[in-house]
Order: sequence, then structure tokens, then C-alpha cells
Amino acid sequence: MRFSHKFVDSYKFRHFPYKPLRNFQRFEDMSGHLIGAYYGLRDMQPHGLHGQRQRGVDYFGHDAKGAWVGVQAKLRSSGSLSCRAVAEDVREAEGFHHLIQPLRRYVIVTSALPGKKLRELVEGRSRYHVSNRMFGIEIFFWPDVCYLLEKHPDVARRFGYKPPTLPGAYESRGIFG
Repeated sequence: MRFSHKFVDSYKFRHFPYKPLRNFQRFEDMSGHLIGAYYGLRDMQPHGLHGQRQRGVDYFGHDAKGAWVGVQAKLRSSGSLSCRAVAEDVREAEGFHHLIQPLRRYVIVTSALPGKKLRELVEGRSRYHVSNRMFGIEIFFWPDVCYLLEKHPDVARRFGYKPPTLPGAYESRGIFG
């Protein structure tokens, strides 16, 4: 089945100030830049070309301590992301090494809405990885992405998003506070 870039406008997304981008390449780029801005990553760059095998990492860069951080973007038109898809990406990212250094942090950015099972999977895998001296894992669901877009308006504007009418309006909805 061929992937459709057409996003299904669902009633679920009307409560957020931003709607996910429809083009998966732009979503990957936005995810890389947004996580780079959030963590203050240096030299954030795409890992290969769009469509190439990327070992579960779309973007990567150094944090302030020089450790590698990898970002995987998951655009989902259905609003959901499976545990299986995340587990496969994490397994692939375990083999990611750049200049002999493995990842220290792995961040998944998705247009999916939060799910309890998926959050528990990521937290469990992260604990396991960290206890075995591997990378920690984080996931940013769409509400988290909206929050980050509000906190980093330069990235939001770069990808065609207009800031909400009132600064902090997103937090005042009770979603993050």
C-alpha cells in the first residue's frame, strides 16, 4: 500500500493550535529543527536522504556534552502510532553509530495523539537501555509538539505555523499545566 500524504482532518486535532504538516519530508525537517532548538543541539543534520535507509534516525546532532542525539519523525494521518513501529525503530537505532560513537538520546517525534501503552513501552525501553549503558528514549506526541512550537516560534514560523493569538494560551487550556 502506498503512503498517502493527505492528512485526515480529524475532530481530535481541532483542540490544538497547530495541525500536523501533511508532507512527511517537511515533518521530518520540522522535527529535527524543533528538537535541535529544544535541546540546544549543535550541528543538527539529516541522516541521509529522504527515502534512504536511515537506521531509525532521521536527524542527529551533538548536545552540550558532545553526546549524539538522534531524532525519528513519525507522521501519522490516522492520529495513532503502533507500539510495533516504535519498537522496530528503537531496534534499528541501536545500530546507529556516527564516527564510532553510539547515540546517547533517542527522540521520537510524532503527529500521533498520546497513548498509554505507547508511553509505557517507551518508558520501559528507556529504563532498560539506560540501565544497560545505551541511549535513553523519549517520545513527543502531537500535544507536546504544539507546546514546543509555541516555545520556539522561530521554528514554527520556518515551517509555516503562525503563533497562537496569546502567548501561553496553549498552557492555559490545561493541557500542560
